[in-house]
Amino acid sequence: MHRLTLTRWSGLVVLLLSTAGFGVALWTLAPSANALSVNCHAKPHAGVNFANCNLTGRNLKNANLENADLMNANLKGADLQGAELSGAHLNNVSSGSVVGLPILPAGWDLINGYLVGPGANLNGAQLSGADLYGTNIVNARISGADLSFVTSGLVKGNPTLPAGWKLVNGYLIGPDANLAFASLHGANLSHADLAGAKFFSANLANANLSHADLSGADLSSANLSSADLSGTNLFNANLMSANLSGANLSGAGLSQTSTTNAITNSSTKCPGAQSGPCHTW
Repeated sequence: MHRLTLTRWSGLVVLLLSTAGFGVALWTLAPSANALSVNCHAKPHAGVNFANCNLTGRNLKNANLENADLMNANLKGADLQGAELSGAHLNNVSSGSVVGLPILPAGWDLINGYLVGPGANLNGAQLSGADLYGTNIVNARISGADLSFVTSGLVKGNPTLPAGWKLVNGYLIGPDANLAFASLHGANLSHADLAGAKFFSANLANANLSHADLSGADLSSANLSSADLSGTNLFNANLMSANLSGANLSGAGLSQTSTTNAITNSSTKCPGAQSGPCHTW
């Protein structure tokens, strides 16, 4: 038996001929998701395929990129003022220094010149001081990024974060993080690197901060009642007016720590393991 197979991938037509059985079979298959060929120099239009394209500095002002494929594309320095990207595929897109006010797919934001959303490639991003409150960073890659002084809360996802950072109760936790007024009641922050973090008026009641690095951290007016601070590094930290009722401070290092008006009670375990109130630190 001799059989001839012909394929036409543009329409995905498959023809099979059998000379022995005189049979003819014809199938027409739907085009694949990548049926539209990539053309990185194409004029922007709805559904355009810019996957893997280097669009650095590209003028896409007022462009219609609805349902466009921008997977793995590089949009650094692009002008997206007024661009329509509803329904666009942005998985693993790289960005930075992006300008404009584009219309983005659900779950995406333009923050500090970066496209932030599920699956975004933010490796090495300069996000210092960024407000990431409520962002969706499911499967986002943020390793090597500068997250110092970043503000967060209600953050969703399981991102790959820089060394020393983690996502806890919707907050990005790490050195120099801005966690003022954060609600971290009962959070497990044991051994966390929180050097220089800002916890002003944060709720850390019942939190586990044992052996964490809180050197230089601002914990003024924070609620640390019943928190575990055993073995914690509080060198040069600010505990002014913090509520330490019932907190465990045994073995904590409080050298040069500001404790003015800090609240302790008989349930507080002081740094020397004696019961409170703590009169000497």
